[in-house]
Amino acid sequence: MASPAGSGQPPKKKGLVGNPSRNVWLRMSPMPRAIGLVLAFVGIVYLLMGLDIAGDSQYRGNMVFTIGGAGAIVFGLLLLHRTSQAAKRQIQAEIDAEERAKGE
Repeated sequence: MASPAGSGQPPKKKGLVGNPSRNVWLRMSPMPRAIGLVLAFVGIVYLLMGLDIAGDSQYRGNMVFTIGGAGAIVFGLLLLHRTSQAAKRQIQAEIDAEERAKGE
């Protein structure tokens, strides 16, 4: 296949294989992302129950639920953060590789 007129560069591939997404959220590993979201959501519910804010439950005002909910939120958000950082490093490595290839 010929390159576009006067560009001197091979044509770019289209589709997912030749053009990976630069969106961090899409590049994150799905399992840690799902676990982090579920932990954060459950942590919010438990925290609200422990603080006696959410619904009628026998767990209202229970300090164990307050501490456990806060811990689940922190752990879930930490998991999401670490997974997003790994995706950002992967994207940056691909950008660096592309720049090195253009320089050669």
